[in-house]
Amino acid sequence: SWVAMGHDITFVTGRPASTHGGTVEWLSKRGLGSLPVIHVDKFGRELGSMFASRDYVVSLDDFLGMHFDFAVEDSPIGLGHLARMNGCSVAVFDRPWNSGHRLPGPSFRRARNWLEVDSLCREVAASHPTRDAAFSPSGWDDQLRDAFLSGLGISAMYDPYGGIDFAESRRIDR
Repeated sequence: SWVAMGHDITFVTGRPASTHGGTVEWLSKRGLGSLPVIHVDKFGRELGSMFASRDYVVSLDDFLGMHFDFAVEDSPIGLGHLARMNGCSVAVFDRPWNSGHRLPGPSFRRARNWLEVDSLCREVAASHPTRDAAFSPSGWDDQLRDAFLSGLGISAMYDPYGGIDFAESRRIDR
């Protein structure tokens, strides 16, 4: 349902990159195989391995430079990493191994099940436009619309005279 709402979803795991195939297979059996999966090399173990150059392996520093509006996490170590990311709201999937840990900040909220996670996601989504809405020209103010239009032009590479005629007929003077 999150994909249908227009959200970009990426599965992020700290499991070794050698588990990538099994992870994608597991997700595929649940209808989620088309979504990207990245492995965070949080201990620097993948750097010298055969997986180091794979596009689905990122260093911890590279991961911390990414932006996510919403994350779901149950690992206390993962919570510490997410606390270093600005602007990310986190649903902490409440589990026995994390229930004694204090939440790192107000953007972290506990969820006991997937219905509560979904509710938190929808709450965050209501305060963030989806990608489609954020880039829809219908929501642009006059200043943004004018700035966009001022950057447009035409290409006359394959038909220079036709391009000039087109520009003149439309009074394009730049």
